[in-house]
Amino acid sequence: MSQTRLEPRSDFAIPSWTKAWTVIVGFSTLAIGLWTFFLPESFFENFPIEGANWVSTLGAFNEHLTRDYGAAEVGLGLAAIGVGLSGSRMGIVSVLSGYVVFGVFHLGYHLGTFEEFSTASALTQGFSLATFIAIPAMVLMALLTTKMKGIDQ
Repeated sequence: MSQTRLEPRSDFAIPSWTKAWTVIVGFSTLAIGLWTFFLPESFFENFPIEGANWVSTLGAFNEHLTRDYGAAEVGLGLAAIGVGLSGSRMGIVSVLSGYVVFGVFHLGYHLGTFEEFSTASALTQGFSLATFIAIPAMVLMALLTTKMKGIDQ
């Protein structure tokens, strides 16, 4: 009597570039999170580069909230790296959906703060915040429109 071997489910093609971009997004988030958690005052004063003051311009330093933000970024970054490496379609969809939602809320807040910055700084912030929505959204769209193997092809 032969045993039936269970194989991982492979209903959908997962383009390798979607996995790679998920990992890249994860590593960038992880790097920001580690900086924020372990060096909260440096992040507060210097994000994204020394002298830019994108965070410190908008209010007083709060170590607790800054470290909490860093910890959340570390967790989200590790989740993205993990699902990107595993190639789990549902995992990638879930984590990148979280990035898009976070990014929309984050950009929404900052749209109301741009008057505090120079035009160049406000444009750079807007572009970078939009990029952190656009990349996960594009990967999501590509993944969600990928045809099912053997069904839609």
